Order: sequence, then C-alpha cells, then structure tokens
Amino acid sequence: MPIERKLKAIMFTDIVGYSAMTNKDQEHALELLSTHDSIIEPIISQNDGKIIKKIGDSIFAEFLNPQDSIHTAQKIQSNLKKRNSVCSKQDHIQIRIGLHTGEVVRKDDDLFGHDVNLCSRIESISPRGGIAASAELIEFIKDGFEFPIREMGYIKLKNIVNPHQIYKIYLDQNDYQTESDKQLQQNLSDHGIEILDMDTYTTRKTFSAAVLYVKNLGRDEDESIAYGLTENLINDFSYINNFRTPGFNETLHYKNTELGRDDIGRKLQVNNILHGTFLKEKETLKLSFELLDINQGQILWSETWTDQLSNNNNIRSHILTSVLSQFGMEIPQQLQDSLLDKMTNNQDALEAYYEGKYCSDFLTSKEDLANGNSLLKKALVLDSNFVEAHYLYGMSCQRLGNNDAAETALLEGQDMAESKNNLQGLAFIYKGFSTLYSAWGKWDKARFNIEKALKIQVDLNNNTVEAMLRLDYANLLNHLEETDLSIEQNKQASRLLINLEDDRLLGISYAVMANSYLVINQFTQSITSGNKAIGIFRKLGMTNYEARLLVIVGDGYCRTGDLENLKIVVESALPIVQEFDDIFLEGKLNYFNAHYYLNQNDFSNAISYIDESIELYNSAEQIRFETQTLIEKLCILMENESDNIDPIITKIERLIKKLKGTYENDLFTALKLYINSNKDNENSDNPNDLLKAIEKPRSIIPVTYPLIYWYLARTYHAIGQPDKASKCHEKAKNNITTLAEGITDMKNRENFYNLYFHKRIGEKLS
Repeated sequence: MPIERKLKAIMFTDIVGYSAMTNKDQEHALELLSTHDSIIEPIISQNDGKIIKKIGDSIFAEFLNPQDSIHTAQKIQSNLKKRNSVCSKQDHIQIRIGLHTGEVVRKDDDLFGHDVNLCSRIESISPRGGIAASAELIEFIKDGFEFPIREMGYIKLKNIVNPHQIYKIYLDQNDYQTESDKQLQQNLSDHGIEILDMDTYTTRKTFSAAVLYVKNLGRDEDESIAYGLTENLINDFSYINNFRTPGFNETLHYKNTELGRDDIGRKLQVNNILHGTFLKEKETLKLSFELLDINQGQILWSETWTDQLSNNNNIRSHILTSVLSQFGMEIPQQLQDSLLDKMTNNQDALEAYYEGKYCSDFLTSKEDLANGNSLLKKALVLDSNFVEAHYLYGMSCQRLGNNDAAETALLEGQDMAESKNNLQGLAFIYKGFSTLYSAWGKWDKARFNIEKALKIQVDLNNNTVEAMLRLDYANLLNHLEETDLSIEQNKQASRLLINLEDDRLLGISYAVMANSYLVINQFTQSITSGNKAIGIFRKLGMTNYEARLLVIVGDGYCRTGDLENLKIVVESALPIVQEFDDIFLEGKLNYFNAHYYLNQNDFSNAISYIDESIELYNSAEQIRFETQTLIEKLCILMENESDNIDPIITKIERLIKKLKGTYENDLFTALKLYINSNKDNENSDNPNDLLKAIEKPRSIIPVTYPLIYWYLARTYHAIGQPDKASKCHEKAKNNITTLAEGITDMKNRENFYNLYFHKRIGEKLS
C-alpha cells in the first residue's frame, strides 16, 4: 500500500499500575482490562475516532479533529471517575491520556512518525486520571476554545531533544476549580514531573536506541550466549556520549513479549530499535541484526553474517560501528581499543563464562549460584588469563560466603588485567574488591578500591558506570561517617543521571542523599531529596521503592514535628507496606503513629502504637530498632510517672547484651542514672562518666543528645549538684537550637520546638 502523510489528532491511553496488577493477580487484571476496553472503545467510536491498535493495556487512536479527541478524553475520564466512585479500591481503573496533533505516516493499518512517538511520551507524563495535551493541539483549536485548561509548563520528554509545552485539560469547569496553579505544580512534582526554566535550559542533541534481547534460534543450551551478547552490547552503547540506551533490566522485561518492535520502542521511550538473532552451529554463529527507526517505521541497517563465538569483541565492534554510522557517529577510541583484544581465545572458556554468568544472574536458589560458580571456575581452568571470568568468579565466591577465595580470584584478575592493560576489566576488578571489603566491614580498603575503579571509568568516559560507582562510593562514605563528601558524590552522580535521563538511578541517588541529609540533621534537605525520589518511583511504578522512601521522609517529618505530613506519609505507605508484607517498614509506620499521638498528649494511643512497633521489629529480627523503641517507650512511661518500668529495663538490658560489642546507648545510661537518683539506695553509677563521654568533640550532634543532657540535668538536680544540673540543662536546650538549624521553614521550626520532649526540656527543672 502507498505511504500517506496526513495531519491528525492522536491519542494514547495507559492504565496506571497495570504491571503491578498483573503481578499481583493476573486473572483479576485481565478482567479489569476487559472492562476498561468495554468503556473506552465505544466512546472513541461515538466521537468519530478510530483505534489504530491496542498495545497491552494501552490504546492508540486517531481522530479527524482535535475537538473530537478532547471530547473523547473528557468522556472517558468522566465515565471512569463515576465508575470508580462506586467500586472497591482494588477494582478501580485509573488511566492517563495524552493528546497531540501532528503529521503522521500511514503504512498499512498503522501510523508512524515523530508526532506519534511524541504523543506516546505526553501520555507518560499525564496526571493519573487526567489528560495532558501538547501546545500544538491547544494552539490548533484556540479560536472559540471551550475547554478548561491549565498550563503545566515546559517538560523534557524522555529522548525527545527539545522540551515541550504541555497543558492539562480538565473534565469540566467544576473539575478546573478544584485545583489551583500551585496545587497542579505540586501534584506534578509529587509524581516526578519536572517543569523546566526555559531561560536557563540548554538543549543537547542526543540519539536513542533500545537493544532488544538477542533471540536464540538454536538450542536451549545456547541461551546464555544471547544473554551475554545482549548485556555486552547495552554496556558498550553506554560508552557513547549523546547516545541513550535503556538498561539491561528494562530490556529484559520485553524478552518474550508479543508486542511489535515499534510498540516496544514507545514503551521504552526510544526512537530506534536494534534487534538481532543468532544460530549456533558447532563453532560458528550465524548472526542477523537490523536497526529500525520507529518514527518512520523504516529499517536503517540490516545485515546477516557468520563469525566465531570467540570473536565476541569483533562481533560487538561490527554492530556498534554499523549502528553508529547511521547517526554520523564513531566508536570512541577508548572503547575501540578495549574491543581489539578478545575476552579469551578459548571458545569453550567463553561458553562456560556465559553459562556461569547466566546461571548466577537468574538465581532461583542457592544451587543456581553454586552451579554458576562451578562454571566460572571451569572457564578459568580453561583460560587462566580470562579477566572478566576472574571478576565474576570472585563475586560468586563472595555471595557464597567464601571471602578468601573471592579475594584470591580478584587478585589474580588484577594481575591479568594490568598485564593486558585491560582497563575495563581492571575497573570491574577494583569494584569487586570494594564490594568484598565492604561486606567484610573493611571500609578503608573498600574506599581505596572504589576510588581506583572510579578514576578508570572517568578516563574511559562512561557516564552511566561512573554515576553508578559514585552512588556506591556515596554509600561507602556514609559508613565512614564522611557524610559531606557522600552528598558531594551523590550530587555529581545525579547531574550525570539527569543528562542521561536515567530516572531509576536518579531516584536511587536522591534516596541515598535523603538518608545522608537525615544523618547530619539537615531535615529540610532530607525531606526535599526524599520527595524527589518518591516522585520518580511513583512515575516509574516502583511502589516498593516508593514505600521505603516514604518511610525515610516520614522520619524527617517525625523529627521535625510536621504531624500533618507525617499522617499523610503513614496513610500513603501503609497499604504498600502491607501488600509487600514488609513487617520492618510496618514497624516504622507504627512508630510514626506513636509519635503522632504522643505530640497530641494522647498517651494511651502512643503506647499502643509503640508496642505494635516493638512487636513488629521483634518479628523482623531488627534488634537495634526494637531496643531503641523500647528505650523511647521507657521515656514516655517515666514522664507519665508509671511504676511499671522495671520489666522494660530488664528487657532492654537483655537485648543490649545480644548486641554486645556493637551497640551502646547513652540515652539508656542517662535514664538509668536518673531512675537510680530517685531511689533510696546509694547511686552506684557516676553521672560524671557519661557527661565526660558525651562532651567529646563531634561534628554531628546525635538527635538523642537533648534528652541525654536533660536526664543528666535531672540526675544532678536530684543528687544535689545544682551547678552541673544547670550546665546540662543549658546544653540540652542549646542542642535543640542547633538541631533546629536543619529546618529552613519557620513554621516547621516552631513545630520542632513544640515537640513533646522538646517542650519538656524548655521547662524549669523539678
């Protein structure tokens, strides 16, 4: 059929969280999809629309004019909203809708073109249950405009070079009036949508292609070759500046999909697809690869050839050269040099390596890890100079708990990599050492090696691997209590990841940063970074990660006394945590509830929730958290003059013995000093020892210090030492003032001073 080019209004829809629904209950998810189709399809038809195709849980449709597309979108969302209002939450169907108008290319019964892919991206940033439209569509119908709209702003759509001005279309005037400009912006931020300042934004020309999982046309035993070749190619493309390739885990998701390649490309938000097959016959691979431009639906490059499996690097180099030439690009010299040498000259060693890696990565049991370990060892027996096999064998030994064997393998791999000047391999060896020594708790050695790995990757100019190493480095620095440097490394990683448009890793970067800021009592910055991470994880549908970040942000709200937001966090996180049966996180949420009620002077509910928290920590075998929460319960009971504290003291002491050598709690020591000071028997413990210990210079004031000094003040007061009592009381109040500096909002700072124990500390000693 001839190719047609026409101006069309187009629509993409997508069910929010459908993958999670399918994983939870596939039969129920299919029922909801059927209901979804029965609601949407007639509305499209009634408004002179045509469904081009259904793409899993998405619908792609075209319309004769933009007005019809808007009426359709409004009717769909209105009907779904009405339906959801009378359904249980588990039966809700919530969708996003994206609208655009532009030139499309019709081939057979499908539509292609840049504007089709642009519309697909617009749908991905549409508000949940809402409608997002391009400025082009709004401009097209502005005369006699009858639809309530509000500008969202300029948004960088993934792998689209220029940012686009996007609008939200409301269902009606009443719907429009329920949301202000400020509320819309906050809602976008809460879901990971960043609005750009076009006065400062710099456009950067990039190209994008997804490497689909290479298809094995031969025996099942050869599947490891497909796995290895796919991962190698994705890693190779990450060395190309201005070339964007989805990560291996994203690609793996579409390994056995029935979706067409152009549809996979839209799901992965790229403009090109690299697809390949191979057939292994004895020592030879028959390879067939092609590069598809999904904007035009055209094949840019296609080739079939044969090569030896041992020529793995040559195969990769040939594919890279062929693909990059389509965009006027070349392989960087560093990558070209690294591909000149074979990984190994022994084909049997290479096959054992691929099989071992495949086995280790697709773990379903410890037996798989052991099998992978044996295969990697076999690869080294066949070729002791195989650097990559040394690295993977060392890592599999470490995962099996054999740290000495892991260290030996990595040392041998280091010698080989240095003798061969294999910089890529050497960087991974150093990363392996860092992982091993971190597991051993040898933080200085871990740091030495990750810094060496990082230096190599900076020189090799692989921004993706560099960003990942910086995130590992930041985590390591937190263990070394070098939090400021950790935050600096994280900021460098986040800048790289923003340029790479790697949302998943960027979310993790903000998450680590939130934790770092919390450690140094920069509460506002911790909450800000945490909320950025939550927004990204919501956008990506990573609900488990979202729950974990909600807990970190909840910690910030709990410490600052922002009870309103604390309650919102608990209500948002609890259903997710219970769905994943994460009893530790549920314990944290109950802990937050305890403090919510404590700060409202509802001691009954506070104790009830703190008891639930302690029980959940116990079930999760989180002894530190169980101990700390019991100590906080003891504080509450003492302030309410409870007589029933001896059993709690005994339990805390028993738990601390379990943590012997790894745990000290100065607050518990201060509490016992105060308790003993009020007893008739002579106080055998000396408060001066604790005072001396906590007055050692510290770069960071622990959040428990105000309470420790306060209980010391009360102890000295009780034993008749008013000068020391006054000194400790002033220290307690000064610590609160210092901690308050980590809160930039004045209202929240006032909440902080009004926290239950902070108010008590502000009172006179009695």
